[in-house]
Amino acid sequence: MDVRIDTNLAELPIWIDGKVLKQMKFATSVALYETAKEAQEAVREDLPKIFTIRTNWVAKGIRIKPGSSRGIRGSGDGLNGMSVEIGTVDPFMERQELGGEKKPFKAHSVAIPNRDPQTEIADRKKWPKALLKKVSGTFLYKRADGKKFILQREGRSRYPIKLRYSFASSVNVPARWNMRERVLNIASEKYYGNFERAFKKAMETAR
Repeated sequence: MDVRIDTNLAELPIWIDGKVLKQMKFATSVALYETAKEAQEAVREDLPKIFTIRTNWVAKGIRIKPGSSRGIRGSGDGLNGMSVEIGTVDPFMERQELGGEKKPFKAHSVAIPNRDPQTEIADRKKWPKALLKKVSGTFLYKRADGKKFILQREGRSRYPIKLRYSFASSVNVPARWNMRERVLNIASEKYYGNFERAFKKAMETAR
């Protein structure tokens, strides 16, 4: 995801003072970086409102590239080429943003956990194969229609039985993350104010 500011600043060197131009480049890179940081923080804060978050792994994966205003200054040709990207390193979050069909990667079906409570962490010890192999009372049940489930007896008796996983050939994942819209809104709200402050400071401290 790119946050880009298109301008006609390439024409400025024709008439603007060299010191001012230098500070404008500096202020532009700072404003881009500060805006990207604000967008990053907003997206991270939104995660628990949209998803059941069990660890900070996904939030840490939301990153800025380049990761500094100095890196932004070196990312393009002068004022026009500077840019910053905000995105996630986790490929599975793309489906949360765009929606789509989730298909099995190296299996015949997708395992759908039945979490109780919903905040339960499905770590590796609770994955299907681990449950069947190591957790007492769990077993694979196949219905006459071919649908499969992993069930677990909650005691030594036959009942009650708890559903741990169901299986499907694919799962439709609705688009429910609004990262792109959130970033664009932050960029339009914050960039110009960030630039004004950065440019004023740059001019006050210019040598």
